[in-house]
Amino acid sequence: RAVLVPLPLGPPWAAPCVKELPIFEAFSTAHPDACVLAVHGPMITEDVSAWLAKSELSLPFAVDADGSVTALLGASNVLPHTVVLDRSGTVLYNAPGSVTMELLEQLYASTKE
Repeated sequence: RAVLVPLPLGPPWAAPCVKELPIFEAFSTAHPDACVLAVHGPMITEDVSAWLAKSELSLPFAVDADGSVTALLGASNVLPHTVVLDRSGTVLYNAPGSVTMELLEQLYASTKE
């Protein structure tokens, strides 16, 4: 079965990310076979661990301190930016701006076709 890997890029406390991260959390809960990893780019100046400890999010988070993951994925500096990969690593979606549950569901369904 294909696995959808959405990578939301951006600091978790930024207003668009605060709005979007619960969508990724709900998607992850609804689809335990999907890997959801929040990757936060090099513009982060605050302690992500401290922020996460105060949040109710259970998503795995990583910090791309040197920007190498962001560059590898061809992500922009516009926040939020989401990259979605399938199990083979093929990029299904790579765009700035917020995503919706509907979009994630569409992308997920496309991995099963």
